Amino acid sequence: MRRNLLSLSLIAPIILAVLASQPFLPVAGQDRPVATPTPGWQLFLPAVGRPAAPSASSLPASPALVRRVTEWAAPMQLSIHTLHERPDSPSGDVVYRIKDVFTTREGSWEVGSAAYGVPQWAREEYLSAAFAKAGERNNLFAAVIELDGQWRQAQEILYWTGGLGALTDLGSTTWDVKQTVETPGWASMVMYSSSSYDPAVSAGPWCYTLNLPLPAEALCGAGLPEGLLVSTFVVWQAVPTAETPEPPPTVTPTATPTATPPTATPPTATPPTATPPTATPTATPTATPTATPTATPPTATPQPTAQPAVERRVGTWIDALNVYTKTIAERPDPLPDGEFLYVLKDLFTTRDGSWDPSSIYGSIDLWAREAYLKPLSDPEYFDDAGADHHLFAAILDPAGRKLKNWDMLYWSDGFAMLGDPTYDGYAVGSDGNRYPRTKDRSGWANIVLGPGSNYGPDRGESGPWCWTPRGLAAEVICGGGMPLNQHISFFAVWQAVPRTTQPTPTATPTATPTATPTATPTATPTPTAVLLQLHKLDPNTGSNAAPNDLWVYGTNLQPSLQITVAGAGLQAVVVPYSGAQQARARVPAHLPVGQHDVIAQIAGQRPVTLTAGYTVIDPVGVDLAVDDADLWIEPALALQNSPTRVGLNVLRAGGSDPVTPTVHFYLGTPLTGTLIATATTSVLPPGSAVMGTAAIDWLPLAVGSYRLSAVVSMGGVFSESVTSNNVATASIAVQAAAHLGDTTPPTVTLAAVPQITDQPSLELQLSAADLPGGSGVAALYLVERVYNNSARRWVARQQTGWLPYQTPLSFVFSPVGGVRTLQVWVADVAGNISHTAASATTNLLRPEEPIQAGQVHLYRLDLQPGQHLTASLATHTGDADLYVWDVQEQLVDYRNAAETVTETLALTQSGSYQLEVHGYLESLYQLTLEGGPLEAARQPANNKPLPTAPAASASSQPAAQQALPALTFSLYLPVMQR
Repeated sequence: MRRNLLSLSLIAPIILAVLASQPFLPVAGQDRPVATPTPGWQLFLPAVGRPAAPSASSLPASPALVRRVTEWAAPMQLSIHTLHERPDSPSGDVVYRIKDVFTTREGSWEVGSAAYGVPQWAREEYLSAAFAKAGERNNLFAAVIELDGQWRQAQEILYWTGGLGALTDLGSTTWDVKQTVETPGWASMVMYSSSSYDPAVSAGPWCYTLNLPLPAEALCGAGLPEGLLVSTFVVWQAVPTAETPEPPPTVTPTATPTATPPTATPPTATPPTATPPTATPTATPTATPTATPTATPPTATPQPTAQPAVERRVGTWIDALNVYTKTIAERPDPLPDGEFLYVLKDLFTTRDGSWDPSSIYGSIDLWAREAYLKPLSDPEYFDDAGADHHLFAAILDPAGRKLKNWDMLYWSDGFAMLGDPTYDGYAVGSDGNRYPRTKDRSGWANIVLGPGSNYGPDRGESGPWCWTPRGLAAEVICGGGMPLNQHISFFAVWQAVPRTTQPTPTATPTATPTATPTATPTATPTPTAVLLQLHKLDPNTGSNAAPNDLWVYGTNLQPSLQITVAGAGLQAVVVPYSGAQQARARVPAHLPVGQHDVIAQIAGQRPVTLTAGYTVIDPVGVDLAVDDADLWIEPALALQNSPTRVGLNVLRAGGSDPVTPTVHFYLGTPLTGTLIATATTSVLPPGSAVMGTAAIDWLPLAVGSYRLSAVVSMGGVFSESVTSNNVATASIAVQAAAHLGDTTPPTVTLAAVPQITDQPSLELQLSAADLPGGSGVAALYLVERVYNNSARRWVARQQTGWLPYQTPLSFVFSPVGGVRTLQVWVADVAGNISHTAASATTNLLRPEEPIQAGQVHLYRLDLQPGQHLTASLATHTGDADLYVWDVQEQLVDYRNAAETVTETLALTQSGSYQLEVHGYLESLYQLTLEGGPLEAARQPANNKPLPTAPAASASSQPAAQQALPALTFSLYLPVMQR
């Protein structure tokens, strides 16, 4: 039976994790019947004929719990949550801990090497003739074993989506409740195609545990990985609380595994099939080798001199990605003198900027995280660590200290170019430096990779880039790039050794001291605690006159997350299926104007600070604001010796006089870079979300990575209360035009969408074209923007990243009512991106919409001659008011009665209108818009002051030109592929 409390809020987060080839539904299991809850429930659901919880004193003690977990748990992103992690904190004399977790594929219980197959120990333990449903192919199974070893019958199992935090969110969670049956004692819930997910991107949508009053651990992340028919089995065992310690997360299976761990699949391409190395420098396998192994020697013949005293560590994915080392002896250029040589010490990768070890293609190894990830308080804090498609470099002196401000050579024309003294195609550094340099604080140098760095390791290809320290006798790393266009960064560390000790001329990593066992261990080493990190707030600016609903981005954002800005605690809720990387939060009104640090903390860890992470602006004074996304170039794929247009979108809000902002464009930073040119926008009239653009022409002379900066000011005519939001920066990768055949961007149009919809999703009809003979349209990028009246700008509520081009495209709205603009860009195979976005505007009407005091929700409508519209505002709780503005920003009608009543007005004249719902108090409202004649008078009440201007200028729209990332394929919002 299913018990539904409110399902609408689950639509977006469930599909957020999904990208597969078959159709999807917006809510997992939505086609099953829905039951109406009964009142008076406490925590979860009422006991319906279930047995009472046992007492620890009434039954014999159970044997010590040994947890067995399938080797496929990590690739599937399954996670076990202890009682201490549960937000509802259940307890008792007897607790129920997870004993076994395993899977079957296509309903088969035959042990083999297929991904997600059943392990031998699970087959021996649980397959029986009485288990009639054992062959079900897409189910979530649960069983409970009591203290006496007997299976618990008629126990309710609770299944839900929305993450672990939903256990205390009774108002917006839909539950499925099943019972363990008498024979043999399993409960089962069927999953449908909406439960599909890409394990390389996120965890599955489902969690399950025992219904209260039994205190039990929970399993989360279950679903249909890659859309495959996989069933997940979980067995709980009763344990006396006082006698048995909590088990470790995983224990090596009792039988030797027969399958090789999987190679994780990237979102859009098949990854290399090469098996990652089985030896890991930081984890000691728990499996005992069947025979005394012999360490594998290096593949190349060593030099007569001794191997340097440097332990070389190579990441799991380096060989599979075809990145290799060129020895000092192989270098074609004359080497400088000196008593030291610089040999490769460590080489590793990160995937999508994440430093969380996992089985995902290109992910970091635990040893690399422990060695190089630094906390913010560290003197060598690694501020660029999260960059997600870069080539990094660090150099260690003989004492192991980083060399700071040292030039690095990066080039993409082949290793042999190192021997050409006339070659000058090396990447250009930032801040006025000829070459990229290791930073003064972190000691790391890096360059960003563009779409021209794509290569296919599965086709035997290596990336185009090589890099090495400049002016040192050092080994060279080659083969760097963007494998399969994925966001993978490469990190190389060189170590100084005495010149008398020559390095071995081989790229083969040094064998670890411990020999590799013959069987690949499947136990996951107990990881170190993942540290909380705070990346940004979006939007990171808001007026002190209204609360601001925003997004928090970071790492390891747990349900216990607490955030403080200017001494005020924020209401923060972690977004399910974001990989603990996103949370929703609300900044209260009436904070002091200026920049404020953002302080975050989770249980058991020290607080972290995002310095100057949020800016409060004066609601009256004029403010100019820009964001990094506002600094764009045209064409989006910059080419060497080709004129490039650089522009900045400038947002003006507040004030009562027109302004003409001035923009200064720099190569490098505003403090140390070179001024390229200065330009002004058009005159910006008073209002909110008034947008203007300043642009200049720039000619990039050399291939490489560039940093551009733009600073906006009012030229001293007016003063701003806040200027911290006046600078935008961008990293630009300039490509050689000779390497590209197609340099013409494609175009795209978006068919008209309905002005009004009450449906949670919309089907978009796109039409994209490339020139005849072009490389062809390959991808699309979709952004949904809503107006935020606290930030006083259109903000991106959802954005896809690059997706394979498709039409029609079914899109699920973000769960907030009001007007929104959908913007679509397309790219061709060569990486050219359309200059401007195709856009469409629609209004989402929801049956119940919350609004805070001081907030404003916008709706926009165009009436043609002969058309008319009736607008009805039903205030369910609180006090919400309706105001209507015309395109000249004149208040043409309003309804602002104090009572929670339905207020109605009619629009009969053709034209464009902006309808605004104002939260006079915190309220719940429903706005309906429909045709029909009605005449009514204005209804002022309680002497409420009327607004003197619309919350947003009636003609304001998001900028059609924005900075977009290089062409890659990933999914960040609920788009349903057809």
